[in-house]
Amino acid sequence: MQATDRSQEILDAALAVFSKSGYHEARIEDIAERAGVGKGTVYLYFPGKRELFQALIERITGEHLKTIEAALSESGSLEERLTLAVRKHLLFFESNRDLAGLNVQEIMSSDAGFKTKLMEFRIRLTALVAEALRASPECASTDQNFINDGAITFFGMLHAYQMESMYGCEDAAAPRSTGDTPERLVSLFLRGVAGS
Repeated sequence: MQATDRSQEILDAALAVFSKSGYHEARIEDIAERAGVGKGTVYLYFPGKRELFQALIERITGEHLKTIEAALSESGSLEERLTLAVRKHLLFFESNRDLAGLNVQEIMSSDAGFKTKLMEFRIRLTALVAEALRASPECASTDQNFINDGAITFFGMLHAYQMESMYGCEDAAAPRSTGDTPERLVSLFLRGVAGS
């Protein structure tokens, strides 16, 4: 087995264990057992639990970034591409619901280098939306600050929606990537509360 395959298996196991147990309760022994390797093998690839967790978050955010980039690169209107991006974004958080809350908690106690990497991820996400807005004939504004602010607002809206959906009330369901939720959110973004 190649080293990259083994490290991916360890990361897969880490995702399951961190999601189930939380960061502080997760043990390297449990991750190793789930991956079918010895504890020492985990340490060959990752110096410690924090580095393993950070590598996991980097993998997940990298995959998510590629998914959003692909959605925004599809053919179709700006509204259709944004709707697909929202659907993929919400599906990501549905699939990683336990880790989503854990991620927020761990970012707060992470080192500066890791926080910088996560900020680069958020900047790249908003840049993808800004590029889509800028390239679209449907976007009337050419003001770069307005477009950049719009992209930031887009992901701010999605973040607020997913947090409220996941944690806002006791009977909250995960964010809905199915149904008309993505269309409604994109309509709200493009047309505001006065839109249809």
